[in-house]
Amino acid sequence: MPISQYIVIFCLIVVISLIVYLQYALGVMKASVRTATLLPISYASFMLMMTGIVAGFNANSLLFIVSQWLVAYWLYWLYEWGTKHPQQASPTHTAPLTLKLKKQK
Repeated sequence: MPISQYIVIFCLIVVISLIVYLQYALGVMKASVRTATLLPISYASFMLMMTGIVAGFNANSLLFIVSQWLVAYWLYWLYEWGTKHPQQASPTHTAPLTLKLKKQK
């Protein structure tokens, strides 16, 4: 297998791990449910659209679509698990990023 195919696989693994971490972090930070559902709903809609375009709608593609809906639910479940996890986000991580100005004399 050429090295270019390994790069694609590596990038896919990195993106998947970042998405999983993001959903968990949103749960720990107790982010809004609307923010946490955006990614799973987008993922399920995108996979439904792309599967319909590429493979059409037959028994195998419908089975694949259902499996991707389960993956989307699992992504939302990660958020729910993060909200119930005993670990809490520290205030420095949830505070807005602002520049501290020097005190004027």
